[in-house]
Amino acid sequence: MLRAIANRNEFPLGVAVDGAGFIHVLLAESILSVVHETGQTSDARLVALRYAPDGSRVWRWEREREPVMPWMQYSPGGTIAAVGDRVLVLERAWDEPTRLIELDVHGNAVSEINVDLTGDLRIDQHAIARDGGGGLRDVGGLAAMACGAWGDRGRA
Repeated sequence: MLRAIANRNEFPLGVAVDGAGFIHVLLAESILSVVHETGQTSDARLVALRYAPDGSRVWRWEREREPVMPWMQYSPGGTIAAVGDRVLVLERAWDEPTRLIELDVHGNAVSEINVDLTGDLRIDQHAIARDGGGGLRDVGGLAAMACGAWGDRGRA
């Protein structure tokens, strides 16, 4: 499925299938890439797609943000999970807060939680548990955090 939708400007980040057979795909979609003699400017958007069990596209959600300034770069990453009738997107990007975004069955963002990472915690892996909880882990073993309450709209 990923090969069928990915092109040179789309980078697959994750796939989730819900109980009804709908397929959810998370992509980083490159919208600008300019290389200069003195630097580079690049920009991308986080995109979630929902496909019906028959393969037809149901909706497309795009993370809105301001374009990058010249000589800057933005490259989002993350993962996606289907939990009941919710679609959860865990978003991360360099020098940006890590966020858990909940989408409804129509592709509308209904909640967003910023994950406050303090100290020198560096995110090397991220995941969304089957119950909607989130987990972040520093592979170097310096720090770890798991928040099972993320799926409950911010209850911590």
